Order: sequence, then C-alpha cells, then structure tokens
Amino acid sequence: MKKIILLTLLLVFLTACGSTPESTCESYCNARFQTSDYEFTSPDLCTCNVNEEAKTYLMTIESDGAYHFTMPDGSIETTEFVFDYAPYEGIPFSDALKAIASAKVGGPFSMGYTPDFFMSAYPELQNSDFHGVKARQGTYRSNSAGGLTFYVEDQVIGSKSKEITVQGFTTLENKLKAKHNIDDNLELIKLIAGDDK
Repeated sequence: MKKIILLTLLLVFLTACGSTPESTCESYCNARFQTSDYEFTSPDLCTCNVNEEAKTYLMTIESDGAYHFTMPDGSIETTEFVFDYAPYEGIPFSDALKAIASAKVGGPFSMGYTPDFFMSAYPELQNSDFHGVKARQGTYRSNSAGGLTFYVEDQVIGSKSKEITVQGFTTLENKLKAKHNIDDNLELIKLIAGDDK
C-alpha cells in the first residue's frame, strides 16, 4: 500500500529568485526528518542523511507548485507549499503577475509571457480571459468552443511575437477585475492561482 504523507511548508519566494530544487531538498529534509544533513544531486535527486542512513528521493514538480518525492519503494510523498504573497504587496498588477508566475513554475518559457505561461501558473485562468489581449505582433481571440487563437498583425514573426504587451496586461487586468469584482491586485492573483481559500 502506498503511503502518502503531506507536509505543509511555508516558503518565501522572492521576486528575483524563486525556490530552487536544492533549497526545496534542504527544506524537505529539515521538515521531514529534522536534519540539515542533505545532498542535492542535480537535476532531481535529494538525499536526506538520517542517523547515518541515506534516504534518496527523486524530485519532480507539478504545475501547481507541489514537489513530489518518489521514494525507493515507489511510494510518493507530496510536499505542498503555501506560497507567500507578502513580498509582492503594493507592486503593479503586471509585475506581480509575472514575478509570482515565475516563482511558481520557473520561466518564463522561451516564448515569453504568453497566455500558456500564465495558465500553467494560475489554474483559474481561462482562454476567454485573454480575449482581446494585445501581444507584440498580434492579438489573442477566444472562440465559442473555448479555444484561444493568436491573430498575427505583422508579416515577420519573432520568437517572442506572442508575448503580452503593456497594453495587453492592462486589458487583462481590467477584464479580470471586472469579471471577479475584485480591485486589489494581490487578492485577484490569489484568486486566479486558486490560493484564495
């Protein structure tokens, strides 16, 4: 029988650097075994040294920000992190949206700050939220089937052509605030992140 143990850790993510796999390994060993004797082997092995016994785990991260530690016997231990929004208090919506998404999922992806990137970090976002949002070389449009299409306005397409512009972030912010009837930036971001409960 697989045994699943949930540990809840509070980690502070800073705008410049989110939690790294190594710091997550350290935090995990500290919380799970009360030891600071750990070894992180890049890219995804975490070894906690407990009473002269090495316990090695394979670390994977899910899109919701939860790290999963697969034990040698195949069972999984899950560590859920309570994201700390305090460092993002009082900063503009687009800056907070980008910084928090980057801290949660890493990135941005090679395409830049696109709807796909934000939807990977914020599970409550929908394709329709990006309808009419301007990108570097086009505009996003949602359709009745729930899909999202990028309409190109330029002939030459660059690698970050689909990245949302300043004007696009303003559109997105206004739409989300009207949709959810929330004016506070951080409360809105918590809501779309599913962390408002």
